[in-house]
Amino acid sequence: MAFDPPLGSTSPAVLLDNATRLDNLLNSLALVYPDREGADLDTWRGIMSRISNTLDDIRLNLVPLSRQYMTLAEAQRI
Repeated sequence: MAFDPPLGSTSPAVLLDNATRLDNLLNSLALVYPDREGADLDTWRGIMSRISNTLDDIRLNLVPLSRQYMTLAEAQRI
């Protein structure tokens, strides 16, 4: 799908649209927000949510020496 107007446009309308999208990407409560082409981009909240979920998964599945630890500090005491 082509952008209309195309990328690189100096149109003030495109600048305003991009500023609005950037504001939504940084401040929205949603986890994703569409770009000009319609593809979903992760918002700042979405990025932080993914990081938090990944860290929780790592914390819960850290199994050195066949023992499960709740924190990295507990696992490193050995």
